[in-house]
Amino acid sequence: MSNSNNIDETVLSAHMAAELTFTQDRKEETLNALKEDVEAALEKEVKALDADAWKFAAPRSQIHLISRAGSQSSGWLESTRQELMEAENFHKVDKNWRS
Repeated sequence: MSNSNNIDETVLSAHMAAELTFTQDRKEETLNALKEDVEAALEKEVKALDADAWKFAAPRSQIHLISRAGSQSSGWLESTRQELMEAENFHKVDKNWRS
């Protein structure tokens, strides 16, 4: 009987070892499949972003710099306005001088 028990235990332990190996192999296969799916999805997203990159390549509009009251650029707007008025006055004076 003890010999039969040893054989049963040996068969059982061999079966369990095979089952554990099978389970580990299945786990690795599943993880590899998930990894491939994630990499494929990421690659697809990268290609989509690369395809849309031209939309964001141009310099952004600077209108927001002059449209806000009290922003730092309002000084730029005032100085530009002043320069234009001075240039306009210069041309008026220049025309009067020639007359």
